[in-house]
Amino acid sequence: MTTIRRFVLRLLSFFRPGGAEAELSREIHSHLQLLEDEFVSKGMPTDEARLAARRAFGGVEQAKEHQRDARGFRWLDNSRIDLKLGARMLAKYPGLSLIGGAGLAVGVAIGAGFFAFLYSFLYATLPVEGGERIVALENWDIDANDEMRRSMHDLVMWRREMKTVGEIGAFRTIARNATSAGGTAEAVPVAQITADGFNITRVTPVIGRTIITADESAGASPIVVIGYDVWHSRFGGDASVLGRELRLGNVVHTIVGVMPEGYGFPVNHSYWIPLRTEATFGPREGPDVFIFGRLRDGVAMEQAQAELSALGVQAATAFPLTHARLQPRVMPYAHPILDIQGITTRDFAAMQSIMSMLVLIVAVNVGVLVYARTATRQREIAVRTALGASRRRIVGQLFIEALVLSAVASAAGIGLARFGLAQGFAIYAAEGNGALPYFLNLDMPLAAYVYVAILTVFAAVVAGVLPALHATGRRAHDTLKQASGTDGLRLGRVWTAMIIAQVAIAVTGLPATVKISWDGIQRGLTRANYSEESFLAAILSAEPDAPAGMAPSVYERELVLRFEKTKTDLVTGLEAEPPVEDVTVASAIPGAEPRARIAIDGAVNVQPGALDVAFNRVAADFFDAFGARIIAGRALRDSDSTGQTQAVVVNRAFVNQLLGGANAVGRRLHYVEADRREAATSGTTTQYEIVGVVTDLGTNTIKPDLIDPVIYHSLRSSTRATALIRMRGNDPLQFSSRLRDLTSALDPTLRLRIVTFSEMKRQQMIGLRLMVLGSSLVIVTGLLLSAAGIYAMMSFTVSQRRKEIGIRAAMGADAGQLLRSIFTRAALQLAAGIVVGTVLALMIDRASEGEMLGSFGRALLPVTAVVMTIVGLFATLGPARRGLRIQPTEALRAE
Repeated sequence: MTTIRRFVLRLLSFFRPGGAEAELSREIHSHLQLLEDEFVSKGMPTDEARLAARRAFGGVEQAKEHQRDARGFRWLDNSRIDLKLGARMLAKYPGLSLIGGAGLAVGVAIGAGFFAFLYSFLYATLPVEGGERIVALENWDIDANDEMRRSMHDLVMWRREMKTVGEIGAFRTIARNATSAGGTAEAVPVAQITADGFNITRVTPVIGRTIITADESAGASPIVVIGYDVWHSRFGGDASVLGRELRLGNVVHTIVGVMPEGYGFPVNHSYWIPLRTEATFGPREGPDVFIFGRLRDGVAMEQAQAELSALGVQAATAFPLTHARLQPRVMPYAHPILDIQGITTRDFAAMQSIMSMLVLIVAVNVGVLVYARTATRQREIAVRTALGASRRRIVGQLFIEALVLSAVASAAGIGLARFGLAQGFAIYAAEGNGALPYFLNLDMPLAAYVYVAILTVFAAVVAGVLPALHATGRRAHDTLKQASGTDGLRLGRVWTAMIIAQVAIAVTGLPATVKISWDGIQRGLTRANYSEESFLAAILSAEPDAPAGMAPSVYERELVLRFEKTKTDLVTGLEAEPPVEDVTVASAIPGAEPRARIAIDGAVNVQPGALDVAFNRVAADFFDAFGARIIAGRALRDSDSTGQTQAVVVNRAFVNQLLGGANAVGRRLHYVEADRREAATSGTTTQYEIVGVVTDLGTNTIKPDLIDPVIYHSLRSSTRATALIRMRGNDPLQFSSRLRDLTSALDPTLRLRIVTFSEMKRQQMIGLRLMVLGSSLVIVTGLLLSAAGIYAMMSFTVSQRRKEIGIRAAMGADAGQLLRSIFTRAALQLAAGIVVGTVLALMIDRASEGEMLGSFGRALLPVTAVVMTIVGLFATLGPARRGLRIQPTEALRAE
């Protein structure tokens, strides 16, 4: 029989064991019948011939076992049996299954979710031919520790000099109002991109053409390439769309091509217009652009980096004032877009190793539980050992049982990880105005499932194999063979140390986790002092680029004047609308203001981090629109935004948190970063004097410090503003269509983005709920594992001391003495774990300069110690009660 035929027959016997068993029985019966017939033919009686045939054939069952080994995969058969047994063990020990499974599920969910999220970012690849060979090129400003994107001069040089990178292109994203014939204006992101961009991705349009080099010249007619979704939503998928006009901002473009469905290069774009590159720019001049290219065949990224570094040295020599502190870099295309420059595979492995330690900690705790369960199965293991089962076979069975538990927990963990991943991407999209890069994988990547599989086996080894090896060790093996009762297994120092370590980890981590969860709950309790459901925000911005032939400075002045007039007319028109109750203008939405670091003249005893405050520029009627009152000084005036010293109003939280409740009127402050910029350009700095204090726009009765300190400036002329509209009803989105019509009628080029306060609040609450949910899972899991570990340890100890307890009871020891002997060991281990955990928590908190715990977390340390003591002693109560029920005669008879 050939090896292949033998393998196929074994495989068939494994998948149809019933048929293989029946065939084996028929073969053995045929052999016995032939032998019996042979003995009958020699004159032997039938009954004697049958017995002689069996003696000549040998043991039937032994023969069957031999044939099973020869015809099948014994290890697969054993594994199938062990899997069934493992499933039964889950039901037989529901407490261990639920607690251990829940702990492993949370650990796997956190590890797998973190892995999937970071992996999706770190290894994001463009879904085009050879997408992994498309790279980003940028200048890194060493002094600013940030990218420097005014690189049009470098783009020209890199295109001319680089040999390792073939085609090199560039793009920048601009916001424009898109308007087609008969359609409404819609603010959209537009990619200004070089012709090389389409050549680099090697994607051809569905119809028409892409941008060509001739389109980049100054005299070329404006053209636009549109995406597949735009083609269908705006033009109904009409094949004659080529040649039709589409207005982007104040420029009418001719449609020349339609890209395929799903194509969103360079980030998540559906409109592409040419990026003019013929203008001559000096070093660090021109617009901010993102430069990218395709590595030549056979060229590694390290080779491209070496060449670009050499060009950087040449540029620093030629232009020392602008390039001496620039470091040109080559990296995967997605990294700068996702803002993860500098993170390497080694960094990813290091971070993931730390996250995997959580699963190790949980697996060790589950291992203690499994070891305690193994102690209750000593007689079963003793019988199997006496029947010839090897140590390897028993360890393998216990491993499979742990693997079943670990696999079920991992499946639940994957579900939790997928939920967390979806919410994480939703939060990331909300922060980026709802636009995720089209090349991001929003589902669990295959690598994440492989990682979970490795975690599953790893947890099974820790939770199953290590306890099994200890339970079937030499001393235990000899004891089990003797089957001499329940004194065979010992809870050694290693397992005792694990219990102490588990308690210490709980004491170290629980205060910080509770602090995070409590902070999230408190932030969720912050309530606005106005009706958020009634407000609508219209974020307005004007066309920033000057038309051809007009000086940018002249255009800027005209643009500001035109925008101010349009803004005033829009506010007047909105106030005349029946559904509108009130309108005001600010530079940012309340609750979403930008932040900056300030310095307050004469301020003392203020934590450095507290000087990071929010700021907003508001109209004079802003406070009235939101029902805020001036409680000290005066309100803002239109003239407060000019002069060397400008007037500002601060909120009550600013006074209480940064000035300790002292009088704020007359105090002066300045912005740290703005001072540096102003000093570098004009040699002077702007001071701000507090002229008034206003009530907070929000309230938090639990923790007032969670209300952000805010500085309010008087609104000044610009090309951006946010109209804050209070509606008479509770569904402001119904007014959005009318708002777009009013804006488009005043200025078709005006960009508009509509946001409801309730939707912004909902997005914020999603993040808070996730934080609280994750923290709560960690807290509950930590407490359950601690209780289960101590319970298992004490149950094991009581079973081991059964004879001792029985003898002490026979000698007259009362219940109190017996309980003290049982509780003393648990109390000592709890005390050791609490002391170690407390010291460790304080050391970490000190190293993090109070960021880990803070005053609230430090106050929780004694509370955590009390809770852990109660949990531990409560877990000891069950084993202690069983110890009191031990009868001396039964304990001695068992021996």
